[in-house]
Amino acid sequence: MITNSGAATVKENITRSTRAHLNFYLNALETEVYRVRKQKLDLLADDDLQYLANLTPAMTDYERNSSINRVVRRLALLKESSLYIEEAKVDIPMLGHVISTKYLSDNMDRQERDFLIEKVSKQRLTLYTDGERLLMGEIYPPFLPSKDPIFAIQIQLSIPNIRNTLSQISSGKGRVFLFSNAEEWSVSEYESDLISLSAMREFQERDTAALSSGDFLMDDGRDVFRVFYQKSDSLNATIVYSIPEHEIFGPLLKYRLWLWGLSILSVLIIISSSYWVIGAIHRPMRTMIHAFRRLQQGDLNVQITHRWNDEFQYLYMQFNKMTDRLSMLIQEVYEQKIRKQRAELKQLQSQINPHFLYNSFFLLYRLAKVQDYKNVLNLTEHLSEYFQFITRTSEDDIQLEQEVNHARAYVEIQSMRFKKQLSIQFAELPEVCGSLIVPRLILQPVLENAFQHGLEHKTSDGYLQIRFEIMNEQFMISVEDNGERITDDKLDELRTKLDRNDAEIETTGILNVHRRLRLKFGEFGGLSLSRSHLGGLRVDIRIPYERNE
Repeated sequence: MITNSGAATVKENITRSTRAHLNFYLNALETEVYRVRKQKLDLLADDDLQYLANLTPAMTDYERNSSINRVVRRLALLKESSLYIEEAKVDIPMLGHVISTKYLSDNMDRQERDFLIEKVSKQRLTLYTDGERLLMGEIYPPFLPSKDPIFAIQIQLSIPNIRNTLSQISSGKGRVFLFSNAEEWSVSEYESDLISLSAMREFQERDTAALSSGDFLMDDGRDVFRVFYQKSDSLNATIVYSIPEHEIFGPLLKYRLWLWGLSILSVLIIISSSYWVIGAIHRPMRTMIHAFRRLQQGDLNVQITHRWNDEFQYLYMQFNKMTDRLSMLIQEVYEQKIRKQRAELKQLQSQINPHFLYNSFFLLYRLAKVQDYKNVLNLTEHLSEYFQFITRTSEDDIQLEQEVNHARAYVEIQSMRFKKQLSIQFAELPEVCGSLIVPRLILQPVLENAFQHGLEHKTSDGYLQIRFEIMNEQFMISVEDNGERITDDKLDELRTKLDRNDAEIETTGILNVHRRLRLKFGEFGGLSLSRSHLGGLRVDIRIPYERNE
């Protein structure tokens, strides 16, 4: 059934391909003939041709010769534009000559001219023949057939070139035949071709007038031919391609016998070897595939065994060794990664230097000197809280509430130092976020950066704002100032350093914070820098947050 279905499909594809091939050639021929006919009609309106046909007696010799030369060049261009044009000429009775690509010759005789007028006037046939040549013609004026035309155009097509093109369509023992539906002319691949003539007669005897294309079988007594045909309404012609059927479908019949023999042999081989294949290959392979699937799911304790001393036993042993080695390597890599991250965190935290210590003690000195003991008590309290938090290095991660309280102590110290120069707005931390676990010292370095690079040099109207916000699955701490020292170039430089995330860059200040947040939370944590609506710098600290936690 598969073979018969495949054979039918192959036959259908071959038939469709052959029809498409004929249709392609016929369309190409129609296009070429249409183009030649259009150029021929364009020639009717040629000024030089009109002058020669109507005003020859009134023209000087120079004007007449110049017009003739231009018409000759126009005809030569027409001839060279198509492979199928053998000769093109114009008969001008008033001129007394025929203009062709060979320049001038005598006028057409009366019989030839009447024949041209009759063929062109009668149904305006595209192509016609005089018995030896395949011609196209046109008369001017075209609507006065009862009178002699002012001039007539005759184009002779090249039968050898058409025949050569037809030979390119056929292959092997195939034959191609192009003929007029009115049985006026025909062109065969070969000058004398009995097979093509038989195909044409068979086609004409059949009732195919309503069909534009198709195929049928023809038996000439010696062989059976498959005949394909395609009609052309614009040319009023039909192209026929005949080829022995065994040339197309012979291999299908030859291999059908081989198929039966091989099918029987294959069934015997399959029956005799199925049991052996199942026991020796299929089951061990299925066991190994199942083991690989368990390994893919993360089960590194899977072990498999095989009772026969063959290739599968070796594969099973190597698989077991591989799983043992993978378990060991994964454990080693995991421990190394944890140790490396902890060492890097320690190193990054140790880089934080409370450089404002000197200024804080100088402020304490001035307060004590003016006997402002209340602020002395407040300042010493905040300093003790600040340095107690800084020097407590036993924990790498703390609760966000502790980090915010430390930052408040730092802000209080700075506000006492710059109380005449700036105002600070420190929002309240949402209670649901106080228990979030974050790396130590992520907010205070950002505030320190705002004071040092944004507000320290402002003599008045300084402003610092700290806000907390929950957005989707992120908790955001925004620090904004109205400092004027950071330029757009500096801001772009800082963004570039954050984006690079290069471990070789000195990680201090906000770069330190960004690096540690990335180590802790991956790409979901870190800092974002932008221009604040206050005019200075805005730093957003991003921390992953799930509302159900």
